[in-house]
Amino acid sequence: MKILLMSALMVVLAGSVSLAQDQALSAIDKDSDGKVTTAEFKSYAETRLQQFDQNQMDDFVKRVDADGNGEISEAEFGKRMEAMQAVRSGEPAPKKEAEKEEAKGPLAVGDMASDFELQSIDKTIKLSDNFGDEGKPVVVVFSRANW
Repeated sequence: MKILLMSALMVVLAGSVSLAQDQALSAIDKDSDGKVTTAEFKSYAETRLQQFDQNQMDDFVKRVDADGNGEISEAEFGKRMEAMQAVRSGEPAPKKEAEKEEAKGPLAVGDMASDFELQSIDKTIKLSDNFGDEGKPVVVVFSRANW
């Protein structure tokens, strides 16, 4: 009986947290377009984290926007407290995937290319699609068609 009651209480609390988070995200979305941009989130955060200097605030917003797409998703917003604690502790910011790739520099002969996709007239083709025997080289030719 106690376990059932505890489980029900946890479900209710989780629903309340989710509702509060949804309401907060709606309040932050100033232009009501259904997307919270990093600029909107930064404006919201600056009113609450006045002890952060500009560099810390920029680092905080960058950490919250974990995928670096310029928008704060519900999942990213949910992890904002972890990001705030990391900034306060002076922990170095993790590099985004694009920054990691950029830091590697250009590919050399024999290097593995990052996965990417291209849109053709009728379908999307990904480099990671199976083009035959795995482990064999794939040659990609970019051509400009003049019709």
